Amino acid sequence: MADGVGESTIIPLSEFSELQKERLAYSVPVPSAFADAKAVRADAGETCGARSSVDQAALESWFPNTLSQPIVHLSAGSATAASAVSRKLRVG
Repeated sequence: MADGVGESTIIPLSEFSELQKERLAYSVPVPSAFADAKAVRADAGETCGARSSVDQAALESWFPNTLSQPIVHLSAGSATAASAVSRKLRVG
């Protein structure tokens, strides 16, 4: 592409700033429940709601698809239970 849009340039590591090098070296900590991604268990909890009826109306207009959904708690499950589940979990 002649305009430069979409072209990628590889920058050598020697040209990175110290901050960029530190960011590359950083490893995001993962909760223990996700140590084995195939054995994550999702448990439905209570549903979300507002503290007052005035807030409820406003929140329902802002979040019509998610306000009445239950809160999901993720925890570590067993690998055997995870393999017994046949349907895929859709997130998002």
